[in-house]
Amino acid sequence: MKRHSNNNTVPTPEYGWEEIARIIQTGAETTIDIPEYYSKVGFFIVAGGGGGCGDYNKSDCPGQGGNGGEVNNVIVDNVASSAVAKVGSGGIGGNKTTPDKNTDNGRTAGGDSCVVYNGVSYNSVGGYYGGYAAGYSKGNLLQTGNRGIGGCGAGLNNYPGNSEFADYFWNGKAGEGEDFDSTHSNTLHIHGGDGHHNPFDVFDDNLYGAGGGGGCDSYRGYAYTKTHFGEGGNNGGGNGGYGDNNKSQNKGTDAMFYGGGGGGAAFSSGHTYGQGGSGYQGVVIIYGKR
Repeated sequence: MKRHSNNNTVPTPEYGWEEIARIIQTGAETTIDIPEYYSKVGFFIVAGGGGGCGDYNKSDCPGQGGNGGEVNNVIVDNVASSAVAKVGSGGIGGNKTTPDKNTDNGRTAGGDSCVVYNGVSYNSVGGYYGGYAAGYSKGNLLQTGNRGIGGCGAGLNNYPGNSEFADYFWNGKAGEGEDFDSTHSNTLHIHGGDGHHNPFDVFDDNLYGAGGGGGCDSYRGYAYTKTHFGEGGNNGGGNGGYGDNNKSQNKGTDAMFYGGGGGGAAFSSGHTYGQGGSGYQGVVIIYGKR
């Protein structure tokens, strides 16, 4: 059970919505028939989560978690007989030992998801991939929209307990979707931000679009324990790398639920396991209300 609260403004779930279709195939357009007996149509659109960053070969640069995919819900009058949906894939985690701070090093953003209905396109933007700690960031600045923010990689002089840690706002500290707060207590634990609820299903307790956790600086001896490592956000964001220097736990883990961002890798001296975790694909769910 993960520990951080969800601070998002959650729409009040409503009874009466019936699921018409759930689209999980990525990268292809899927046409869905909309029965005419529904008066309203609802679209729950989750984009793919961004990949977590691998560690950088400059000293003390662990990877940051990928941002969660954007989560949007739309309600329209039922005026057309079909909708076309497309689901974004999850981003790829960054390679270990990044050779150059000006390259993406294999890490990718999550794919966008969208629904086109009655000539209008409704979109959710994929989560951006993770950057680096301590001044070498190319990636994962704070994205707007409803998503969990990837946790910051904890590098030299900015790990938990050090007052300078709070200064690394631009590096993407943990947040809670659109209610990101630069003074949030999650900052000191570099967790990924929580995802968002599905307002069309009162029985769905999942949170979509969680951020990935940031990696630690194993080389400097701040290895993390199970109480001090970068957890991915609720639910399903990838965990950040942790553990002793050059151990298999240094890898960031893959996200495990729709829209989740991958975890960032821990920094280690040999860069043996400094791989970022991959983000998880999005999903589109279409509902009708009589």
